[in-house]
Amino acid sequence: MVQRHANETGDLARPKITIFVMLIFLIQAGFPTVSANDELDAMTLCDDVNFGLGGSCDDRRDADDETSSPTWVEGMYFFNMTTATTMQFEASWAIREWDKSALGDFFTEEPVKSALAVDNIGVNDGLPADVLRSSFDNKTDPNDINSKTIQETLLEEIDSSVSSLLSSWGSATVPTTDWTDEIILPDNFGGSTTVECSIDVNDNTDGNAFEPPICIKTSVTISVPVSKFGISGVPAQNLDDAYEGLLIMGAKIDSDFSVQAEAGFKGTYAIQPPSYATLEEVSGTYAGRVEHTDATPIYHSGLWVVDNLGATTGSDSISGNLGMTMAYRENDFTNIVDIDSGARSIELDVILDMTDENAASIQVIAGIYQIQRKTINDWGIELLDSSIADIPVITSDGIRMAYHTGLLNLDDLADSMPISGVADALASSNSALSISMGSFQWLSVALPPLASGGLNYTHTSPCLVTKNYCTEGAIAMDDSYPVYLRSTSHTFPFKLAELLGGNLILRVSLVI
Repeated sequence: MVQRHANETGDLARPKITIFVMLIFLIQAGFPTVSANDELDAMTLCDDVNFGLGGSCDDRRDADDETSSPTWVEGMYFFNMTTATTMQFEASWAIREWDKSALGDFFTEEPVKSALAVDNIGVNDGLPADVLRSSFDNKTDPNDINSKTIQETLLEEIDSSVSSLLSSWGSATVPTTDWTDEIILPDNFGGSTTVECSIDVNDNTDGNAFEPPICIKTSVTISVPVSKFGISGVPAQNLDDAYEGLLIMGAKIDSDFSVQAEAGFKGTYAIQPPSYATLEEVSGTYAGRVEHTDATPIYHSGLWVVDNLGATTGSDSISGNLGMTMAYRENDFTNIVDIDSGARSIELDVILDMTDENAASIQVIAGIYQIQRKTINDWGIELLDSSIADIPVITSDGIRMAYHTGLLNLDDLADSMPISGVADALASSNSALSISMGSFQWLSVALPPLASGGLNYTHTSPCLVTKNYCTEGAIAMDDSYPVYLRSTSHTFPFKLAELLGGNLILRVSLVI
């Protein structure tokens, strides 16, 4: 009986076991079990509550990591030149991976270190965006409750990187950095694309541990040193006027800036010129000129790309060069000065005063309208470093501008004037005669019979601004109103009266 009951019991159980095994296979076929190689929410580090991370993470696959370094950041750097010496800087970053060694001890000590290895995050790998998001509230030192969080440390790292980038540009304010849910980056087709970003751990479910990226925006005000433009002696508050005036006179001014791209970084750099300028040429690292047809007037800015995404672990940063040539942005009211090379340059008035034949004198008044490039070079006049600036002409308004902004020491220009020949020509009529000319002095404001002008001449209509040099209007920075230099000789005996009779004042005008 016992054996029979045992046999009966065994016979009844076989169909149930078979059905149970079949159900297991069906469940496995329809609902796969989670493994370390699955795409969604499979990271041990994130799922295990013992590690204290704030959410699940997608599995890290090597195929999803497009860099060989522990960092993967793509950024847009925008420099808006509000003046010649001030830039409003804004950077936008899409962070898909960050070097874990920069984030304290949390990820470099056990048991987290071993958990990373299980999750396919090796010693030379960085932390994917999913892991960063999930660990934001964790302390960088798990044994120190007062240590900073991963999120705080990452922000500090970003600010430090931005400050390092701008160190060669000039002095900068403290970066203002915050998270953002989208940024705009250039695409590979000459346009731009919107990148969706997140710091929410609930977004760690797209099947890619590096997506969506964590994004930041940071802003800084940069004060560019005057020396960057090859200018010396000009106070910063005057540089913009000097710069604009030079461009209106037709000057082309070169500037170069250097940047560094760390391993795993790709940066696109955009420079917007001041409102009165355009970029006539760009050069340097993958440089491109961008035409702004939607602006009035149309102008060009510059775009450069420095790509170090292909760097390997331990690679150095690479340097990028942003070169540009600035020119004036013409508009409906103001054009670049256009003076023919044969136009009136200098008008000399030579006055021989023989009222007293024992104390005759010569007065030379030079009215300067414009000085062409060749004469500028011959006289050794240099408004800007000639290696970075090409100035085709210096007009009378340009001399006024150089005087009032401190761009040029006018004594140097006065000393360059070739006036000794005037006295020599007169003295040649009498071998015993010696005439010595005094140094040139600048006239503040010209009085009749001289034409209107002088160093302190004040513009009115048709100039659209009321100051000593015109930067807006039909006569901007031109040669309409000359500046004057005057030199008077020492007295000398000269008895020309015996030849012509009576007292004599001789006036000779010479136009050069």
